[in-house]
Amino acid sequence: MMKQNFLKKCLIFSFLATLPLFIQAQANCAAPNTGLTPFLDLQTGYYLGYQAGLYPGGTNVLTGAHLKSGKTIAKGIKPLDGDGNVNFGDGVVLVAGFGPSVPGHIYGKVVQHVRTPSVTYDLNPCMDAINLCVGGKDIGYATADSTTVDYWELLVQKVYDVGYTPEQVQIGWMYFNSKGLTVPPVFPDKSLETMELDIQFINRAKEYFPNLKIVYWSSRHFGGYADTSIVEYYSLAEPTSYQNSWTVKWLIESQINNTEPRLQFKGANPKSPYILWGPNFWCDGDIRRMYDNKKYVCNLSFDADDGYHLSDQQDSKDALDILNSIYYGEVGKQFAKNGVTWETCIPWLDTLAGGLRQQDEVFGDLKISPNPGHDEFYISLPNEQYQAYIAVYNELGIVVDEFIHEENFSTEVLIDMAGKPTGMYFAKVMMNNKITTLRFIRH
Repeated sequence: MMKQNFLKKCLIFSFLATLPLFIQAQANCAAPNTGLTPFLDLQTGYYLGYQAGLYPGGTNVLTGAHLKSGKTIAKGIKPLDGDGNVNFGDGVVLVAGFGPSVPGHIYGKVVQHVRTPSVTYDLNPCMDAINLCVGGKDIGYATADSTTVDYWELLVQKVYDVGYTPEQVQIGWMYFNSKGLTVPPVFPDKSLETMELDIQFINRAKEYFPNLKIVYWSSRHFGGYADTSIVEYYSLAEPTSYQNSWTVKWLIESQINNTEPRLQFKGANPKSPYILWGPNFWCDGDIRRMYDNKKYVCNLSFDADDGYHLSDQQDSKDALDILNSIYYGEVGKQFAKNGVTWETCIPWLDTLAGGLRQQDEVFGDLKISPNPGHDEFYISLPNEQYQAYIAVYNELGIVVDEFIHEENFSTEVLIDMAGKPTGMYFAKVMMNNKITTLRFIRH
């Protein structure tokens, strides 16, 4: 009997031990809103004694000296090559996304938008985006003495992996949370503590990406749908996510008011990039905010498995919010919109075509003529001993012709453009493992 009881207890224990394998996290849709006034709606109003508004004075509009500084910096943005030198032929204006998994999923969509031709956005052809978000790594991990080196070396490696260098990152978008809460936060203490970590992060970003000049910072999404069984529940739920808007506000306000030396962005040796708001994402669940009619529906806007990660549909919507804040903003449009400044840009065609970025190596002094021309264009090779692969792209990075020019045939490579639309084209000439890109115009 004792043996049977012992075996029975073992079976029960074994069953209980496996329960977590069968219990799946799921969104908490029981409380679809909190009654808190969205930060963007509050503006000059107050929360627990602290004024809202994206910028000082309770306004959601950037004005004055900080706006002027931002526009000046943005107008100075130029494409940089791998060594950080201005180069319209081999350079890029690289826009990087930073944060953990939630922003990582959103920014993956931003990268797709930047690399896809669009009738909505006439983007600077030298601009590209890169996703440097790392899932599960909050602001505390990114700034802790024991993990910070590994974290930043991982980010740098991600840049190299797609053919870029850290010197080419000039614009950033950031979104962070701070983990470790086991009880609801004390406001404003936790928000100020997170702001301190944000400052450390931005200083480290400037060290690893020395040409980082402008950073857009977004606040967190509604956390009221988060699964209550998640270990980090209090770090994700409300009012923690709501209060994150003040963390970002105070960070930017400290730079505007020049009260934090570590956020100094002017002069010969700036410690920080210029900071301004990206999208403020917080809405009170399924109640539309007055500012822009935005709302979140539990199992439609968020992942039904945890109520914290966003749905694919919401990731796409928020990615457009980020792109809009840059493309249409008074600061961002200076470098994001196409215009006369970028006329001599040669797009990174490999990236636009969906492949890995590849540094072009000039092979001799190749030229294409006539330029401008009409139907027939010729590239002169050094001699007949070269076999060349030629790929011709239009302005959108789409291949319109490709062929192999055989060796011992001729030193003149004919590019037949008869029947092609007028406009700018790029001939990528690849031979002896080296590449040269030639820009030409068909009229």
